[in-house]
Amino acid sequence: MDIIVYYAPYSAKNCQRTYLGIEGIDYTVENKRFASYVANKPMAQWLLPYTVRLFHWHGILPELLEELNDSNISFTFFGRASDYEVFDREIGVQAAELSSQYSSGLQVKTAYKGNLCEEDFGARLISVINQTVDAYSTKRTHELLKIKRELKDASDYTPGCWTAQINLNDHQKQVLFDAGLVPDADNALMDVMILDGRLSAGEHAEFCEKHALRSWNQSLSDKLVYLLVNDQQEGESAVQAVRAAMRERGYCMHHVAYVLSLTEIAEDVKRYDYFQEIYSPGVYGRAINALFAVQEEIPKDVAECELGAAICWLERIRRPARWIQEVYKR
Repeated sequence: MDIIVYYAPYSAKNCQRTYLGIEGIDYTVENKRFASYVANKPMAQWLLPYTVRLFHWHGILPELLEELNDSNISFTFFGRASDYEVFDREIGVQAAELSSQYSSGLQVKTAYKGNLCEEDFGARLISVINQTVDAYSTKRTHELLKIKRELKDASDYTPGCWTAQINLNDHQKQVLFDAGLVPDADNALMDVMILDGRLSAGEHAEFCEKHALRSWNQSLSDKLVYLLVNDQQEGESAVQAVRAAMRERGYCMHHVAYVLSLTEIAEDVKRYDYFQEIYSPGVYGRAINALFAVQEEIPKDVAECELGAAICWLERIRRPARWIQEVYKR
């Protein structure tokens, strides 16, 4: 059975964050269980199994297998490549755990179809904001112009804040500072954690859970985790171990890598596109929410005459089902 998965990187109350299309049915709308626990939740909350009081979510693959009664599943994923990497990895883990339950064989495939919202997304939002402001002045005009400036400039934010399991000397701290990392900042975009490779995976997981700036169940892409080790073989096994330890605690790790020196961390952070991965999604969500709020204030004749194309585009973002199905058929 073919399943289309769309995961929006931004959080907007007026938009469908996750879409599960199965044989033309949007399960995140039509199915009560998926509508409650998948549709408006970040991927970090519906991908893994978890328990809250008497409610037990088994993980996305077991839930779908039980609902569809089919052991041959093919996922087509739309969204950011970084989110697909996490999705693909976790689906592989869940499939391996479930394989013994299917005597006829469990077949699960994943494929990536790209990010429908990435190309010129910010530029299109700015264009819609301009049209809205030009067409009709509202009490939210100031808010829209502020968001427009945010979409064009991230200079008010610090790229990252670091915490480490090891004591760093002044030279090592300077290396991190030169890469845009500071030891403490409220406006930091990235949460960079430096783990001591000599410690156990359990100690690593405990440190990550305790020292994360934001909840692991809110955003995966704002945390960069590095294991400082002595050699490649040790690093590869340490990465797998800490991922497994975090998964046992109910968390998926988005970015975790081993390094042999702090210089490698600095170089990696400089290459990381924190603007697209971390900064932009939040601004996108605020812009979309503000635009939908303003749309309610604009007289219908003004909206139809001067904002028709923009409103159609926003509606496509709000409910992506038809949009994705059209792209999928090409």
